Amino acid sequence: MTDGVTDPVTGDVMDDALRGVGRSALVALAEALQSGRIGPPYGRAELAPYVPMQHVSGLVALLSDPDSDGRGPRQIARMLGLVIRERAEVQRIEDRVELVWSPAEFDEVDSRDTSVVVQDLFRRATRCILIVTYVLDDGAKAQALFADLAARMDAEPELEVRIVANVQRPHGDDVDAQTLVTRFAKRQRERVWPGK
Repeated sequence: MTDGVTDPVTGDVMDDALRGVGRSALVALAEALQSGRIGPPYGRAELAPYVPMQHVSGLVALLSDPDSDGRGPRQIARMLGLVIRERAEVQRIEDRVELVWSPAEFDEVDSRDTSVVVQDLFRRATRCILIVTYVLDDGAKAQALFADLAARMDAEPELEVRIVANVQRPHGDDVDAQTLVTRFAKRQRERVWPGK
């Protein structure tokens, strides 16, 4: 078989034929295989009612592969069921991640105040927050943005907040890296982060 996805039942490498097939088509195909509506030999006419045309050829090749170790329609249906459940779990995890994109030119497009969105995300977080940014504002703007989050961290030590930020070296500055990072951290504690 060609490089591709690992078969969750056998551990074999499967063809990429399943990769682009949507959930509803996989469910329909699995049900048709399980019920006996389709079976070997697998052809385009048999699979076409169940999957989009752009995937039919790849699936015919996958199901007809002579290296399939004699897997019957019901075994293939069970394998597809595992793929369907795995995709649902991956989607559930992905749905828990929310990204906020905030270049200034987008502020007018979506009519959302980024600081309000970010503060809402901070309030809803229960265990950890990862903030990735190329720049951190300081002074009153930063204090307002991080005030509630910093207070929560002080009150809830189990809440983990990690900030990944660009430590920019000023033009012409040749100070060693450790000193540069130490200065950056001191400035963040004094001018950006309002908590303990």
